[in-house]
Amino acid sequence: MVQSFSKSTLTLLALASFSASLSACSAPMAQLPAQLRAQTNLNTLAKPKVLQIRLFRSYGNEGTVHVRARVMKPETQRPENAQDSTLLNFWRALTSLTVKEVGGVKVDMTINGKTLTLISDAEGMIQTPAEAFGPLSPGIHSMRASLSPGQNYSAPVVNENVVIQGSQDTGLAIVSDIDDTIKISNVTNKLKSLRRLLFSNAYTVEPVPGTAVLYQRLELAGDGINDGDTQYVSGSPINLSDSIYRFMDYRGFPKGAVDLKKWGFGVGDDSPFAQQNYKVDRLRRILSTYPKRSFLLFGDSGEKDPEIYRQIATEFPGRVKGIFINNVSKSQPNEARFQGQFLTSSALDQALILQQQGLLQATDVDAVAQAVNAEVAFARLHPASE
Repeated sequence: MVQSFSKSTLTLLALASFSASLSACSAPMAQLPAQLRAQTNLNTLAKPKVLQIRLFRSYGNEGTVHVRARVMKPETQRPENAQDSTLLNFWRALTSLTVKEVGGVKVDMTINGKTLTLISDAEGMIQTPAEAFGPLSPGIHSMRASLSPGQNYSAPVVNENVVIQGSQDTGLAIVSDIDDTIKISNVTNKLKSLRRLLFSNAYTVEPVPGTAVLYQRLELAGDGINDGDTQYVSGSPINLSDSIYRFMDYRGFPKGAVDLKKWGFGVGDDSPFAQQNYKVDRLRRILSTYPKRSFLLFGDSGEKDPEIYRQIATEFPGRVKGIFINNVSKSQPNEARFQGQFLTSSALDQALILQQQGLLQATDVDAVAQAVNAEVAFARLHPASE
């Protein structure tokens, strides 16, 4: 018969074993000179606790930056690789979803030589609008995060992109969803979606064909500069940020701010079940940060993007110049939820509409068409596991 123990029993057994180990060590320790014993104890106490700071890609204007970071115990995962097994991908995804946050840690955030000290909350998060860095010029800046001196912690210094656009800028911006808009996720099929989440990685998950080139061309269409005109808002958990960034960089999507969910049910958390409220809130913040800019919104038909984008277009009249919905649900364009929007089947469809609107040139459309054809052909030769 297999004997089972309660958690409290196991704890007591562990403590008893630990106590016995200490007793065994006490005799040799007692024989050490008093000064050496004291020094040994001091060294033990002084050893700093190793932490990890994770910065998230964010944005702001010349006066305010939306800072977002997390302090946590280090993750000891192998870097992602296209040759990783499904088992390794599964273990990496699982451990990423269960990070151990550390609260009460002071972190110095620095942009352009100006530093602001912030403290992680009980869940290890730092998320606040900060005005200490301004005035900042438009473009992609690097934010540096390091532990403030005088704490019994150590952590590597990290850097991440922060996009700054002028509050009076009247240019065109792009806001895009991620899952099934730029990355094939099969959200409408929960089993396939779960398999893709758990058994693939940044280098094996497939992009929606042609979307990276489409966004590249739109990024350059206004001012000819890769300066963060493209932003991303997704309901994916913030725990997966590193993998999502790697996917976007590997596939050539324009660098920009990325809003992801801090899953939870407490103050400052994003409920896993309140997708519409979450996205509406994030979009309101973006359009309020840049009150003079116009926007193109990209999403998919799998969940609530059509309803969310319609609400934003209503709340900010005249500022949404186009809503593009990737038709992953094989819906009909005459359905009420798509009225006033472009329900499309490919990035090429979207590029052709944008050409008609005067936002893209024929050469841009050709580049998107070539990318779609190449990526579809590659996917046929190298199908992703589902």
